[in-house]
Amino acid sequence: MDFFKVIETRRSIRAYHPDKLIKDEQLKRILRAARLAPTAANKQPYKLVVIKNPGKTLNFVKQKAVHQAPLVIAIFVNEAAAWERKFDHKNFAWVDGSIVFEHAILAATAEGLATVWIANADPTAMERACKVPDTFRFLALTPIGYAAEKPKEISRKPESELVTYLE
Repeated sequence: MDFFKVIETRRSIRAYHPDKLIKDEQLKRILRAARLAPTAANKQPYKLVVIKNPGKTLNFVKQKAVHQAPLVIAIFVNEAAAWERKFDHKNFAWVDGSIVFEHAILAATAEGLATVWIANADPTAMERACKVPDTFRFLALTPIGYAAEKPKEISRKPESELVTYLE
């Protein structure tokens, strides 16, 4: 799929066909896209966890989409391993993780799959369920699968509210 078509068609989907499975090749391409994402100073301070039985593994997560999708990808970040800006000591682990996750979500869209960012899950429970090392913190998860709903139309603020040009 054309890159700009991916950007234009990606939507948050909250209902999935649980019996329509994702091919291994699709998952590999999604994970490759995530791994190729840039991170500050190429530190790569993240861990992706692929959950193939989300209904069982993530039974504490309330969103129905997590339990409908054939798989879920969760991302965790490690602040101690991330680049820090020297001027204000801003740690970039959360920025890096967000870029990586968006690469995965856009790749899933290019594969004809649906996703939705979910950050509203108990971080401690996520870290425990996904068995990540103690240095990693939960950022977000996304169900991935085939949409069982039509995407809603979205509105965006006009460019004049979001972009400033300097000369």
